[in-house]
Amino acid sequence: MTNLKIGGVPEHFNYPWYITLKNKEYSKHNINLRWQDYPGGTGQMCKALRDGSVDIAIVLTEGIIKDIADGNPSKIVQTFVQTPLIWGIHVGAKSKFKVIKDLQGGIDALTNGEADYFMWEHFTTKPLVDNGTFRRIDDCPTPWPCFVIAVRNEVLENNFEEVKKVLEVINVETKDFKQLNNIDKTLAKRYEQQLEDIQKWLQITEWNDGNPITKNLIGRIQNKMVQFNVIEEKKNSGDFIKNMYI
Repeated sequence: MTNLKIGGVPEHFNYPWYITLKNKEYSKHNINLRWQDYPGGTGQMCKALRDGSVDIAIVLTEGIIKDIADGNPSKIVQTFVQTPLIWGIHVGAKSKFKVIKDLQGGIDALTNGEADYFMWEHFTTKPLVDNGTFRRIDDCPTPWPCFVIAVRNEVLENNFEEVKKVLEVINVETKDFKQLNNIDKTLAKRYEQQLEDIQKWLQITEWNDGNPITKNLIGRIQNKMVQFNVIEEKKNSGDFIKNMYI
């Protein structure tokens, strides 16, 4: 059996992984896939990819592109969520700037007056807006698909077919995910969300159905990232991706 470690944020976007793991879908293909939550988000996962403590990561598109450009020995193998992420912009009472590592850090910083605003995914933070912890002043959608699946180069070299099978399994699950019986109620309960908020999120969210990621898409994203001063220069788009369907 092939052992593979996978990680992502403990949020509603990744619930399809939970279902496939619970149903032992990967074991049927002789793959022992182990999930690790990364509440610190993409930065934490990029570090884990670099040090080998995770093999596959579901990460923010712009974050992994920047980190691969900076030397992360990984490749993007496909998009995971192809619709934009809606960043909620939240404020507290006092005016400072501080780098926050995770959602709890944002709660602490705004509550204690250590930060002026905090950005995190709109629906994840909605309960905190509802209970008065945060006040949202605006939303900022990303101009690109929000989540991609990245894999360490070493794993792609040694376990290409196993990774391909993992992608096939999750793509089957996400294809009909929104049609699952009572999925809105399940997600609302599990992630402590209002049912109407989850229903709205499901309406505007689309997962990838298995289409390969293209150099053209990476090129367009890089152009935007240069424009926004996230990266200094555009690099060869082929260096960021691995086509799993050749």
